[in-house]
Amino acid sequence: DLRDSPELDAFVDEQLGPLLTDNSPRARALLETLEAYLAAGGRKAQAARMLHLERQSLYLRLRRIEELLGVSLDDEDVMLGLHLAVRALRFRRRSAAR
Repeated sequence: DLRDSPELDAFVDEQLGPLLTDNSPRARALLETLEAYLAAGGRKAQAARMLHLERQSLYLRLRRIEELLGVSLDDEDVMLGLHLAVRALRFRRRSAAR
């Protein structure tokens, strides 16, 4: 049972911290953008369509995400870590809602 695992919390916080500590609408939009981008397998055009954004707006958001997290979304290991963290975050939120 990973729900209450401090290791899982630490991993999510390590990967997504700056996007989680700020509860502003802008930070929530960036997290939503990251989730869509990861769900689209890193395909920017598909992620932009999912979010109903112009691609240029998506590019700006992705650049901001990279700056905030201090990562490159071109790095496969980074993408894997972020994908796992986003999935774990969703898992934690679903578990908390029960």
